[in-house]
Amino acid sequence: MTAADALVELLAALARRQHEHRERTAERLTAVVATGLLPAELHEMTVYYLAKAQRDLGRTEASRAGMRLEGRRRRSARPRGTAGTGPSGAPRRGLPHRPRHRRNARLAGPPAPCPG
Repeated sequence: MTAADALVELLAALARRQHEHRERTAERLTAVVATGLLPAELHEMTVYYLAKAQRDLGRTEASRAGMRLEGRRRRSARPRGTAGTGPSGAPRRGLPHRPRHRRNARLAGPPAPCPG
């Protein structure tokens, strides 16, 4: 598989994810991640959508691991002076939902503010 093939598979999986079973989407995205051929930003996007598919399938540990990986990668790509402030973007907004997915809503706290 070439990088172009990996990109085509990523885009196809994302386009079809609302129309096919999440298991199939997770399989496709796992295969793309395993190639290691995508640039960092596209790899991060793949990991994020794989984590979402795994969450929908009830694979909470795998989903959390994917969200943690995504958050770490985003932190390392931030401008100087912002490191150590926690994950950004979608991973940050998803963190308050982790306790809820573990059936512990009282620990979830208030929702994260949306950037805007």
